[in-house]
Amino acid sequence: MIKNLVFDFNDVVIWNKEKNLLKEGAKKLKKSFLLTVIRFFLIHYQHQVGKINSKQHWSYVFGLKEKELEKKYNELIVKPYEKNEENKNVTKELKKLKGKFKLFLLSNSCEEQTKINKKLNRYKYFNEIFLSEQLGVMKPDPRFWIKMIKKTKIKPKESIYIDDLIHNVFIAKLLGFKTIWYRKKTDFKKELKKFRIN
Repeated sequence: MIKNLVFDFNDVVIWNKEKNLLKEGAKKLKKSFLLTVIRFFLIHYQHQVGKINSKQHWSYVFGLKEKELEKKYNELIVKPYEKNEENKNVTKELKKLKGKFKLFLLSNSCEEQTKINKKLNRYKYFNEIFLSEQLGVMKPDPRFWIKMIKKTKIKPKESIYIDDLIHNVFIAKLLGFKTIWYRKKTDFKKELKKFRIN
């Protein structure tokens, strides 16, 4: 019997436009897009697990001093994150599920993104949230799921894990979760019905 649903956030609950942020930022600053992407991935892990803050991360990514970034931070980083839209295919079902099941969030996130999501009340559907930048570990590291399981005392066999990245779905399955691999064309309501959730 299903008692819990555990959701990834980006590209499941909201559409994350971080790729556009990189592209537009590089264009506005007249920087090489390729170099910007390389720099992004070089320190992505440190950012996602809270070892460096968002201003340190983005100043490195765009090749700027932190003081230079400060003047353009709102335009380059904050506004694009604020423009991320909710995925109504999922949030419509979340509203129905709230109160009937325990709903958890397990997401790779950074400090700026978390701050904006809290300000815009984007975590309102969840009983509890688990974020990489706060726990110091990120998916697909199995320790992220294990920390959540220990804290919540949920049983994976009574839980569904939903993510857009197949490697995360695979790890969750290995840990005993029922899973839904979410893609843009996924009919979420239909997927839930497979588990007898209406």
